[in-house]
Amino acid sequence: NGPHPDIAALRFVIENNKNYEVEIKQINEVSSLKPYDLAIIHNYSSINNTVNDAIASGSTPCLFIVGNRSEVTALSNAKVGFSGRKTDLEEVGFKHNSAFKEILLSPKVIDMLSSAPPLQSPFGDFKFSSANEVLAYQKVGNITLDKPLIYFNKKNNARFGVIMGEGIWRWRLHDQMKNSTTDNYQEFIGKIITFLAVKDNKDPFKVHVAKTYNENEKVVIKAELYNKSYELINEPEVIFEYTNENEKTFAPHFVRLGNAYQLDLGRLEAGVFSWEANTTFQDKTYKKTGTFLVKQINVEQLNIEANHRLLRNMSQNSGGEFYFPTELEKLKNDIQNRDDLVTVVYQEKTFDDLIDYKFLFFLIILVLTVEWFFRKFNGAY
Repeated sequence: NGPHPDIAALRFVIENNKNYEVEIKQINEVSSLKPYDLAIIHNYSSINNTVNDAIASGSTPCLFIVGNRSEVTALSNAKVGFSGRKTDLEEVGFKHNSAFKEILLSPKVIDMLSSAPPLQSPFGDFKFSSANEVLAYQKVGNITLDKPLIYFNKKNNARFGVIMGEGIWRWRLHDQMKNSTTDNYQEFIGKIITFLAVKDNKDPFKVHVAKTYNENEKVVIKAELYNKSYELINEPEVIFEYTNENEKTFAPHFVRLGNAYQLDLGRLEAGVFSWEANTTFQDKTYKKTGTFLVKQINVEQLNIEANHRLLRNMSQNSGGEFYFPTELEKLKNDIQNRDDLVTVVYQEKTFDDLIDYKFLFFLIILVLTVEWFFRKFNGAY
């Protein structure tokens, strides 16, 4: 409903993202929220019925920055995650909720926000919905309250977020002073905008398995799990099982690779395999199934054409010659004309002992014995 340094800080972040465009309008100038992927409403005022209807119906994602001039009672009636009346203002700091996994903040961002100047937040008897997903709680001094500072919820098919305080422009200056950059602030605001603006991911669990593999290649399987901000996460364990044609089941373990998962099954025997993968994230189970084929490879059929270049190189390197089938006559002439291709005759003499030929040896002994017997018998001597 008027200029504010928070709006300038938000505009700076959005315009630096090439995927987004931003328009700034006073709330009474808005004719419709339908053309927009996200409406950021700073210090909400109920003077525009079109905006009121869009908030009540949940037709457009919204981010509410509840500040000094917000009509808190009107927001309470619009059912944006809290109810109650404002009686005063108080300064509250940022305390990150580590259980919130839908927006992953780096340690540098959390450290910057934890030491950032407090926001001016409405004070009163507020009750917050148990369905709120809390990103950060309010902190007064060193005491963390049970009141959310930043939370998200859903109305119909649209998400909405609430920042219970104004003055986030100071966080950008604090980031510059503390870290000599505003990258941490841009990451924080950018992830909130992406979380609210991006449509629901209908298939947050994906398993990449090819339909066919060759038996001489490794079977590598990849899996991805996304949170509601469409950020890759790999905290939950992914269980994978596959069964071969003999009904034997194997259960290898995925390895966390970066923010995703990878599984190397190595080389498998030829056949048809069925598989199943499942994981559980935030009490919700995701399951994928399928089959893949490992094809047998006939090595002899991989390349049935002669590699003439290879054969020519082999012949040249070994002192030979290369001939095509049409050059057989040339091959014949070259063989006949080569001086080094001549007939070589070798003669070799060997001597063997008679005793080595046992049959012949005993035959001679037998003949001599018979001759001696007949001579003796006839009285020859």
